[in-house]
Amino acid sequence: MSNYRPPPTGGRPPRLPTGSGRLQTGSFRIGTGMRPGSRGVGGIGGGALNSQVVISDRPVTGQGLGGMGTGVKGPQRQVQDKSYYLGLLRSKIGELNNEVMKLTRELDSLQQESATYMTYEKRAEVLASEVEDLRGELGDYNTLIDKLNTETEIEAIIEDYSALCHQNEIESRTIDSLFAEKHQHEIKANQLETEIEQEKQLTETLIESMDEEVRSKYHQLKLENAQIKEDAEQKEKELESLTEKAKMLKEEVATSDLKQRAFQLHQQLAEVTAKRDEWKQKEKETPEQERERLLKQVKRDNQEIASLERRSDELRDELDKHQESLRQTEANLDEAQGEKAAKIKELKAKEDERQSYIDSFEDLKKAEMEKLENLQEMIVGVLEHISEAIVESENLPSVSQYQELQEDLLYKQEEVKKASKTANTLESQNAQLQKDLHNINEMEDKIKKELETLKENISTMEQEVEVFSDLEKLRNDQEMIEKGLIVEREKLAQRKIAVKKNTEEVQAVYENEKAILAKDETYTQLGNLERKLQHIEQNNFVMKEFIATRQMEGNYKQVAERVQQLQKDYNELLIQAIQP
Repeated sequence: MSNYRPPPTGGRPPRLPTGSGRLQTGSFRIGTGMRPGSRGVGGIGGGALNSQVVISDRPVTGQGLGGMGTGVKGPQRQVQDKSYYLGLLRSKIGELNNEVMKLTRELDSLQQESATYMTYEKRAEVLASEVEDLRGELGDYNTLIDKLNTETEIEAIIEDYSALCHQNEIESRTIDSLFAEKHQHEIKANQLETEIEQEKQLTETLIESMDEEVRSKYHQLKLENAQIKEDAEQKEKELESLTEKAKMLKEEVATSDLKQRAFQLHQQLAEVTAKRDEWKQKEKETPEQERERLLKQVKRDNQEIASLERRSDELRDELDKHQESLRQTEANLDEAQGEKAAKIKELKAKEDERQSYIDSFEDLKKAEMEKLENLQEMIVGVLEHISEAIVESENLPSVSQYQELQEDLLYKQEEVKKASKTANTLESQNAQLQKDLHNINEMEDKIKKELETLKENISTMEQEVEVFSDLEKLRNDQEMIEKGLIVEREKLAQRKIAVKKNTEEVQAVYENEKAILAKDETYTQLGNLERKLQHIEQNNFVMKEFIATRQMEGNYKQVAERVQQLQKDYNELLIQAIQP
């Protein structure tokens, strides 16, 4: 054995083989508590004891002022025999025993803490129930105090107590019935589960009683059914994902002009591709097939030309109708404008007349009021004159004179009423004329807008007629569009190849980096540590919430102090109420 191992700490000292009279060379320090060497070992002497020993001051080590660890010098034990391994085994057993004792102490401590926590938890539950009881008792006391303060009769309290008892009985019966119903439902559920198990057993029995061929076919169909269900679910998920993706793409296309243009170009590209395939198919045709195809094409072209001519005639007829309608509208507009001008002149004349009357209304009103005041003064004067005449003489006015005065007074009053009615009538006429004028202006604007719309429609139709009449230009434009689309399709195809190649290169680089990262131990350890950290944080959060909840549940001191204070106040109130 040439491998060097240090001697076990705390074990037996190394032994030399028996029969050897040679000491170990080099320095050897005698440890305290070591037993003498075994037989075969000479006396302690030699170069180590005869050498000059220099003792220096003890240095300050990394452990502060503690003792310095002794180093082992020399090759130490050269032969590792049975005693060496026994010593090594004893040291390991000692370490294991120490570790077991340490773990046992930690386990005992944890068990004590758990028992203490359970004790505190039970104590908190007991205190919480006591607090609830005290709250109920306090509520009863408060109710009693309220009854005493409101001078409620004892009969009313007894009635309330009876009503509450009756209500409690009803609720208890309801709870009992619900519990019984729940029990019945549980029994029924158990029966159904039993029936299901019986059906399963019956099905298994039937399957076992089948022939081998039928049973294998049944199992095969069952597997196919399960596979079909899985495929159906997978297809449904794919359909949902594709539907969602199509919806998102439609929204993106709807919100992006560039994507709409790309979509249109894609459709045009598909059309051009279809036409290209059609032309390729035409190239493969025989002369007879080409002649038949050309005849059919000529017939179709003739039909299209005839339909275009019919469409052109219809557009011309429609244009003539619109022009006639436009002329009729213009004539009606001119007539309406003439009538409108006459009506406007009439309205303006009435407006001027009404305005002049309104302008002179104040003067007329003032004049009429002056006349009325004069008449009133005249009447007062006449009455005074009559009273004076009655006083001075007994001769009264005749009946005819009195009637004349009365008629004169009525006439003046009617004149005043007519003047006020005339003013109201003129104001109402003014409002009506203003309304008519507004309606006429709106009608004029509407007619102008309709006329402009008709003119625009006519110009659009004329342009369409010009476009559709030139069929050769339409064909040339279509051919130019097709050529441009073919060129653009080729450019897009080349661009697609380049983009695909670039994408493949980037994907390869990405996969390579991903594989390298997956093989990296640091990345794997980092992921594991992140997951472990998340788990620890979650457990920490749960424990904090649990501790906070338990602390809140066990915090009964404030409630107990409040209950004691309320009880003290209640006792003082009772003492004050009892004392005379």
